[in-house]
Amino acid sequence: MYSDDGERVEFFNDCNLEGAVEIWLSRLLDFHCETIRNWLRVAVIAYEDKPREEWIFDYPAQIILTASQIWFVSGKILFAN
Repeated sequence: MYSDDGERVEFFNDCNLEGAVEIWLSRLLDFHCETIRNWLRVAVIAYEDKPREEWIFDYPAQIILTASQIWFVSGKILFAN
């Protein structure tokens, strides 16, 4: 997957694009969602293992924004109790 700014998101698996267009387009959409979900999971796990400057450039921008917010909120919840 490529964005308009040239950012690239690598798929985890191959997607089958055979059959009727309605079927494979739906399959492709599901595949995109699964790929983003997988990258988000990987980025959230890697957050504590790498320096932030390195971590930021290892993943797509939207994944970094979302993963950062997950860590921010989880920290706020932990410190609130």
